Amino acid sequence: MVGVGVASIAVAIIEGIRAKNRGDELTQMSNQTNPMPWTSAQESIQSEGKTANIVAIVCGIAGTAVGVGGAIVLITNGSSEPANDNGAPPATTNTVSFAPWVGPGLVGGGMGLRF
Repeated sequence: MVGVGVASIAVAIIEGIRAKNRGDELTQMSNQTNPMPWTSAQESIQSEGKTANIVAIVCGIAGTAVGVGGAIVLITNGSSEPANDNGAPPATTNTVSFAPWVGPGLVGGGMGLRF
């Protein structure tokens, strides 16, 4: 889980940089002395920037949540004690579950801990 979280944060950083570059590109185009109405190319750049920004935000939040959840699993998973004498696993198990929530107008997550 930690690896997935780190990968998601890497995607968030890349998409954030891409969104910033698209915004800078539009800013340079608009700083002309004689501004013109937007062309379809500029609208396309704006759309790409907005999409990259949304992806960066979602991946950043989800990556952080999954990474933290993975760290909690690693920390609370207990020791690697051998099975009981009869071969059965130890009686208690700590678990952590994470569920991302992504939908129209909704970004978040839920986590459950069981001790």
